[in-house]
Amino acid sequence: MIEVPLRVMDTRVVAEVSGDAAEVFAADVRRAWTRCLDDDDAPGEPDVRVPAVLDDEAGLLQAMDALSPAVTVAAIGHQAGQVLMLHAAGLADAEGRTVALVGPSGTGKTTASRHLATRLGYVTDETVAVRADGSIAAYPKPLSVRLDGDVFKTQVAVDDLGATPERPHLHRVVVLRRDGAEEAWVEDVPLLEAMATVATETSYLARMEQPLHHLAEVLEARGGLRVLHYRDADQLGPMVDALLAEDGA
Repeated sequence: MIEVPLRVMDTRVVAEVSGDAAEVFAADVRRAWTRCLDDDDAPGEPDVRVPAVLDDEAGLLQAMDALSPAVTVAAIGHQAGQVLMLHAAGLADAEGRTVALVGPSGTGKTTASRHLATRLGYVTDETVAVRADGSIAAYPKPLSVRLDGDVFKTQVAVDDLGATPERPHLHRVVVLRRDGAEEAWVEDVPLLEAMATVATETSYLARMEQPLHHLAEVLEARGGLRVLHYRDADQLGPMVDALLAEDGA
């Protein structure tokens, strides 16, 4: 067995890679998960262990595709009740101010990350984990991209994306709505509607102390919730830039 240590949302995760093709599998994990590799030699057991088996190199794409959500689920479970976890992509400016682009799978988070992180910092394309003080436990995982004709997603290393800031912090929260708007626009959402919308895109919110109060405070402190109506990812840049330039949080 080969152990690949990862640091994921303040969680020490070890991928336990085994099988006849373990060396190939472990090498590909290190290549794709480069920004999450944990070089800390801190003593003691990791927080969680995730088994990963590959007996035939032909199954590498499938194995890598399965590992990504397994690592995410393990870290989310470990952090349950400790941090606010938004199903969101996170893009940051040079000062670490981060816009969380909230939405379920298929709403364009990864595509937005690939487009925007060519000039902004890449925090995550999966889960924005917000600590009590508003700072973010970064999760710069590989991008999970389904290429034409593939059943499984390819795990794309993020070496070419903008640097992940050392101390990212939540600045604005928005919902992506790829509704074909010819001219992209921003919608302000009333607080109660915003809470209902965002609550469905969180993990283990009910485990937090006074969860609805906490969610309301997070949203209000970041100027409320906005919805970005758009058609193509290249429309997002000016809107995200404007949000990052706003004062507060």
